[in-house]
Amino acid sequence: MKGLQREGRYENPGHAFEVAVPVEYRINEYVSISSGIRYIGKSYQTIKYYDSSLIRDIRNVKHFFELPLSLRISYGNEKVRGFVSAGAYIGVRFLSTEMGGFNMTLFMQHLGMSNYWGVLDLNANVDNLFDAGILAECGVAFKVNNADEVYITARYQYSLTELEELSGRAYAPLY
Repeated sequence: MKGLQREGRYENPGHAFEVAVPVEYRINEYVSISSGIRYIGKSYQTIKYYDSSLIRDIRNVKHFFELPLSLRISYGNEKVRGFVSAGAYIGVRFLSTEMGGFNMTLFMQHLGMSNYWGVLDLNANVDNLFDAGILAECGVAFKVNNADEVYITARYQYSLTELEELSGRAYAPLY
């Protein structure tokens, strides 16, 4: 989902959290193919203005399992290697959570915030459960022992699919 603004509503992409099990096949000393499986939570914020007295602030997190595939170029020694890579990913959404609240004011007086948290139902007929896109990353790999490495990575992902529900509703109904 890309940041956009509509009348009475503003949407902003957030940051992601992930846990991954990477697999790397080294072609030579500098070039490798990287893949693996990862869990990633992609968040975005929606602020909806009903009028001057009621604002709804929502943080939605879409949880995915993804399979990335990228070409990695690295340079370093046996213990520490820096790298850059580019490739693509595919993923499937298995959970959506939402938290937020209603910020209420009346005659310039703040009346408080009503907060909630919940799991949203997924419907394959309405929701887009598939995600695919391109990625670019850079980072440093630290060798722990002969088989294990620890990565510190900065990644940019550009989704080629729409993460928002296909029905056009970006938020749960107002009750």
